[in-house]
Amino acid sequence: MGGLGALVFLMALSWVIVPPLLKSQLEQRVSALLGRSFTVGRIDFKPWSLELSVENLAIAQAAGAGEPPLRVGRVYVDASIESLRRLAPVLDAVEVDGLQLRVTHLGDGKYDFDDILARLTEQLAKPRDASAGPQRFALFNLNLRDASLDFQDLAAGQKHTLRQLQLSVPFLSNFDALRAVKTEPRLAFQLNGSAFDSRAAGLLFEDSHATEAAIRIQALDLKPYLPYLPASLPLKLHSAVLDVDMKLAFVQSQKPQLKLSGSASVQSVQMNDPQGAELLRFDRLALALEEARPLERVLRLSDIQLVKPSVRVERGRGGRLNWALAAASSARTKAESPASPSAGAPAWQVEVAQVALQDGSLHWADAGTQPVARLRAQDIHLKATNIRWPMATMAPFEGSLSLGQPESQDLAKFQFSGQASDVLAEVDAQLQSLPLALAGPYLAPVLKPRVQGSLSAEASLQWRADPQAEPLVVAIKKLTADRVSLLPAGAPAGRARLAGDQLASIQKLELQDARIEIGRQTVNLGRVKVMQPTGSVERFSNGHWMWSDWMTSTEPQAAKATGTAAGAGWKLSLAELAVERGALQFLDGAAAQPVALQVTDLQLGVKGFELQGKKPMQTRASLLVRQPQGEPGKVEWQGTVALDPLAVQGDVSAAQLPVHALEPYFADALNIKLLRAEAGFKGRVSYSAASAGPEVRLQGDALVEELRTRTTGGGTSAAASEELLNWKALSLRGLDVAVAPGAATQVKVAETA
Repeated sequence: MGGLGALVFLMALSWVIVPPLLKSQLEQRVSALLGRSFTVGRIDFKPWSLELSVENLAIAQAAGAGEPPLRVGRVYVDASIESLRRLAPVLDAVEVDGLQLRVTHLGDGKYDFDDILARLTEQLAKPRDASAGPQRFALFNLNLRDASLDFQDLAAGQKHTLRQLQLSVPFLSNFDALRAVKTEPRLAFQLNGSAFDSRAAGLLFEDSHATEAAIRIQALDLKPYLPYLPASLPLKLHSAVLDVDMKLAFVQSQKPQLKLSGSASVQSVQMNDPQGAELLRFDRLALALEEARPLERVLRLSDIQLVKPSVRVERGRGGRLNWALAAASSARTKAESPASPSAGAPAWQVEVAQVALQDGSLHWADAGTQPVARLRAQDIHLKATNIRWPMATMAPFEGSLSLGQPESQDLAKFQFSGQASDVLAEVDAQLQSLPLALAGPYLAPVLKPRVQGSLSAEASLQWRADPQAEPLVVAIKKLTADRVSLLPAGAPAGRARLAGDQLASIQKLELQDARIEIGRQTVNLGRVKVMQPTGSVERFSNGHWMWSDWMTSTEPQAAKATGTAAGAGWKLSLAELAVERGALQFLDGAAAQPVALQVTDLQLGVKGFELQGKKPMQTRASLLVRQPQGEPGKVEWQGTVALDPLAVQGDVSAAQLPVHALEPYFADALNIKLLRAEAGFKGRVSYSAASAGPEVRLQGDALVEELRTRTTGGGTSAAASEELLNWKALSLRGLDVAVAPGAATQVKVAETA
């Protein structure tokens, strides 16, 4: 009897003491939290049944006078004794009656509750104990009755009302709890006089007490309500139309379940930056929700469709992107967010059967370049299937797009496909006819000549998260550059051009079977074929070479030196190089007399090239060389070349080389005037670099033909000079020339004719 009496005494004491104590603590703590006066009218507590009723709750205006912005007629809570065993709230019923909310829009995205929002944000930003884990709860029979909202827009002079809001939810729980369910799901209200009521179908007499509620919204234009979005949002929603067809299912079993399924879509969406410039628009975003079970952290989507998205990305002169504000806002939100739940909390299980993007476009403008760089990607299509998180399997994907300059019909085609997970990704890609002129604005700050041509490629990429494997491998099956040319930005006064406007050109360049391993810093090139390369080499009368004014600053040279040092660990190999039908024009205006030569029919072959290797590579070459309008001489070579140390040896065959074309370079040393001389040689040549000096060996037959010389005569005219030495041909057979460090040069001739 003593124990029963003590229990009765404690209940009676709680019945008397708890209401005034709870009232005092609520008013003090909530007022301190919100920064406004919070009052409670009456509290009734029944300890024998754990029922609590709080009446006439109100939050005062910031100024203190006027109608309260929030008033609640009654809050009723029926707690279960199981709360004590669980050490977590288990509530059999929660009822809120007569909630009245008044909101005033002051203009410019500011509201009369901004002070409360700022204080709550500050509290949420404080760090939390990550080891505490998420708060566990089980709430049953939630009812919101006769709620109302008055929205006063002072800037627009409008008032919106929400009346007779009724919301009933059978349960919300994140742990197993079996309680009696007496509530059917329901949502009903009157918005500006238009009634909405969503009732449920239930099996209340079944053991599962399964109930299902349907919510349908058709073509709801959100534009009238967009001015009420907070001004602090980094992106401004300009227009949107909403469609919703959802079902909310409640099943009360040993483990209560809450399931959401259906579809939702938003159409005619446009988002602007804070200044009103368009950033994003799309025709339609549709979600097909197979099921969402938030209490169990399960989300399954059967389809996500994004139709005709258009994204505009711009970079200002200062380098700031128009999306930077949104990115900065996201970064702040992430930095200020509370600590994540502990590792013991269950992870979300997410499955998406298919994601598809249709007919997208991307517009890029870069004011940081001169001229402004403008690119357009259109016809963007992307499809991915079997997406899961955590990623237990590979997710296949494929896509395509067209890329080019705005208003241009010359568009590149890009296609890709592959599969990916969080530890492995494999991609196959094809690129067709990418205009090299797209890189022009980015090359302009360092390179004056313009680049033209097109690029096509077939490549694959493989990425691995395994630290024991090569992290990133790029394999190029085939790469082709067509009609590549380097064009002058403008011809300076007094410049002599040899041919046309092209500084250099390549009819076609093909690369096959290349492999790049980023981790190992290796580049292995298979076969490179260069067809019909042409170019000009010119020195002006002031001694400057033609490429000396190609660069707009000296920064690229410094960057090149830095990059060379940083990239010293890279290894480059080339299995085979072939150059076909090359041509080169040479003009030297700085010599005593202008020198002009033309090289045509250039053929070059290299096999086994290694940038840092010591193994000699096989080489072959042939070309024709002549003066303009002159007869060509011919040079052929076949041999080996090693780079470290430099060593060259091979067979040379040269005939009818116009030596007289180079006379301005050695006329002073000979003190004669060379009118004509054609040289030839057939034999073997070797050269090797040593620490003491180079070693040179020349063995073969030499021929000098059509030699005609004159004395300088001390004057500048031909009449002031006399014939000095002429011959038709001089043959040196068995010529052997040896040059070695520390020894006299040896010259042997077996026979002259």
